[in-house]
Amino acid sequence: MRVIVTAAGGPGGRFVTECLQAGGCHVIGVDANPLNLRHSGADETHVIPRADGQHYHHDLHRIAEPPGHFPGPTLGRGADVVMVQSDPEVAALCTEQHIRQWSMDTRLFLPSPEAVATAQDKWAASQVWALGDVPQPRTCGIYPGCEIADLLAYCGQPLWLRRRRGVGGQGSLCSAEEDLLKAWLGPNIPPDLWIACQYIPGHNCVCDMVYFRGILAGWCGRKVLSWQMAAVAQTGVSGASAVSVMWNDLELRQIADQAVRALMPEPHGVFGVDTMLDGEGRYYVTEVNAGRFNAPGPGLYLRAGRNLPLLAAICAVEQRIPVPERWRPETLPAAYAMGRTLDASPLYLTKREWDDLEDDRWA
Repeated sequence: MRVIVTAAGGPGGRFVTECLQAGGCHVIGVDANPLNLRHSGADETHVIPRADGQHYHHDLHRIAEPPGHFPGPTLGRGADVVMVQSDPEVAALCTEQHIRQWSMDTRLFLPSPEAVATAQDKWAASQVWALGDVPQPRTCGIYPGCEIADLLAYCGQPLWLRRRRGVGGQGSLCSAEEDLLKAWLGPNIPPDLWIACQYIPGHNCVCDMVYFRGILAGWCGRKVLSWQMAAVAQTGVSGASAVSVMWNDLELRQIADQAVRALMPEPHGVFGVDTMLDGEGRYYVTEVNAGRFNAPGPGLYLRAGRNLPLLAAICAVEQRIPVPERWRPETLPAAYAMGRTLDASPLYLTKREWDDLEDDRWA
């Protein structure tokens, strides 16, 4: 199977590439950053424009479409499926206009345009989840004229300021100080930039899910125990996990599935669901990444015997759900831990190796 991985030089793309190659796929890595692309590990690579570039769709088609299916010269022998690993590219490709442009020889594996648009707007997603009784932090939009005191009274202290769009906690702040919150928002608050949320202390738990025509084909969960460079992040959450452990709680799966189906009643494609687990064992959905996996989850899941990117590629190309026992949603993978730090390859540990560290700092 020939698979294009977009944003191949980023962390998400690299872990997806590793999983696909472990399943025998030929990976074609594409990225707008030529330096990052050298880190992809893909079998072949191509530099393409950014998703908002004028020639993005044209150049991606030149790589993806087999010879004879593209009106002009192509690059290589084409691909069976495109696996998207960045939100801007998910949004660019997931429109009715561009979906119709792809031939049956090269498939996309993406949710509906409506689900993607809603998921990429945290305030819109929160409103949908409220209608669907999905557990989430208390959330409200921030508009010109909003009083910080009113936001604190509704959401509680400290207040979690978040950008409506974007990933990795960019621009977020957690504080109970009114002056600091006001300064962070600035004097002229744009009407569609910020949301205010209840702060949920606890651990970030992620559930990556693969759906095929409304059926959950496979899933895995992980719990983030610490973050890289947390000391320099305003909220203590940098967006790049340092230590993660397998966390296959069926309640996490149920709540994540509820959040996804509120966005798309018959889900199709990949969804990465972020939640916060409080001290009383309750999950609160904070966002859903529609159309892509959450890095670095696929690398950890692969060590535990669950290859979700390969599952997604097979579903897309063969238009069916594979039947091996190891991929069934009710079959839980082995317990593994993952440690990451800057300028080093990830470290993977079995549960026994993890326990033998005799270090309870992450408990």
